[in-house]
Amino acid sequence: PTLASAGTGDVLAGMIAALLAQCDEPWQAVQAAVFLHGAAADDFGADVGLVAGDVAPLAARRLAQLRAAA
Repeated sequence: PTLASAGTGDVLAGMIAALLAQCDEPWQAVQAAVFLHGAAADDFGADVGLVAGDVAPLAARRLAQLRAAA
């Protein structure tokens, strides 16, 4: 339900496109984008109130955490 608001699917499409430009394997780019999109919703911490503009910063923070842990 967290991602059931206008524009969040558009953010996912943009994330996929951005990662496709960076990855050799399209499937990995799609998997990473979907994971980060969902993780952003999980990190938001509420079932309602997330807007499309909140998704990218939350996903970027999660990606930074994953890169730091690697």
